[in-house]
Amino acid sequence: GKVEVNNSPTLKNLLKLGSRYYNDEEYSEAYKTYTKVCELDPDNYVAILRKSVSKVMSEPLTNCNLKPVENAIKNSYKIIQKNKGTKNDLNLAISECNNQVIKIYEKLVNDYNQKMAYSNEINSFMNSLLSCLTILEYLNSIVIDDKQMEIAIVQNILAVINSILSPKTYLSSSVNNYNASITLRYNLPAKQRKEMFAKREYYKGKLLELDDNYKQSEIIKQSNEKASTEKELIIAFSIAFGIVIIIVFLAMLSILFS
Repeated sequence: GKVEVNNSPTLKNLLKLGSRYYNDEEYSEAYKTYTKVCELDPDNYVAILRKSVSKVMSEPLTNCNLKPVENAIKNSYKIIQKNKGTKNDLNLAISECNNQVIKIYEKLVNDYNQKMAYSNEINSFMNSLLSCLTILEYLNSIVIDDKQMEIAIVQNILAVINSILSPKTYLSSSVNNYNASITLRYNLPAKQRKEMFAKREYYKGKLLELDDNYKQSEIIKQSNEKASTEKELIIAFSIAFGIVIIIVFLAMLSILFS
């Protein structure tokens, strides 16, 4: 929407303008506005964070570089510590970071799902997902005494890990010198995949400790899986028993008529 501000670019007006652009997803304008805010107020960690996110979101994510976002988060943490910010200040910053990283993650996944990626894009996509995971793990390491915040971050970590581990396909162009393409399956390197499975189990365990609702759902899930397995075993045993009975019956008939 159209935004009206005073002619003088005061910090208050710029923050209001930046917030409007940011919430309206006009990221190019948000980036410019938060750049000005950072010039006037270098310790404004919200502006630092949103500037870095706006930069990423205003460009094509095929060559997404999340290092500036990671650096902005770490700088924000240092600023809060330097200014002797409260625990609440830190957790508010972490909440902002968590929300913005997931916004980037969702856009990455949406862009990937909307069009088939080529080989150079799939590597960039996977690297961006791994960067999202690195940032979320960092946030999880600095959150202080906020159980709900920690649950939200761990849930997001698991969502990203599941995306990393999920099967993916991509296109390889110019096959055999023809202007054609074939669909290939992407796989993480074996060592990295093993590490990712281990991370998933670790964070599942952490979520079980933190979230009673998740714990209850996992108990129900495991109970259903157990019941399903038992049912399959009963069916398999019944079939095997029936086959044995038939074999014995046929054997007895053979003896009787021999």
